[in-house]
Amino acid sequence: MFEMILKNKIKLNNVLSPCIITVIIAKKPKKATMTIEEWNQVATVKDLEKYHQKTIDAVKGLLHEKQTLGKEFYTPKEFSLLTGIKYSTVVYSCQVGRIQARQHEPNCSWQIVASEVERLKKEAATNTL
Repeated sequence: MFEMILKNKIKLNNVLSPCIITVIIAKKPKKATMTIEEWNQVATVKDLEKYHQKTIDAVKGLLHEKQTLGKEFYTPKEFSLLTGIKYSTVVYSCQVGRIQARQHEPNCSWQIVASEVERLKKEAATNTL
């Protein structure tokens, strides 16, 4: 019965995962009729979407951290994505020595030292207007 009330209260869409719906169904009231306070405790679609987005963002963050941990060097493209600096600016900065990087041979791809990401983050934090 609670499932029917819940479906009438909020229109469930197929975007939400079954685990989130299970959490909501677990909040079954003890009585067949619900008071206004109990209705206010029922999650809305907007609440579920916010929770869903937070969960997705958290998982993406964990995956990103796992991919970047333990790396000794980054390509200019990876470095650009991590820092938000344009790719061409990253390559130029490697060429002029602003970013600590190496090339095995001329005209080969640059390998940027991983510690440069943290250095640039600290530098950006101290350079405020």
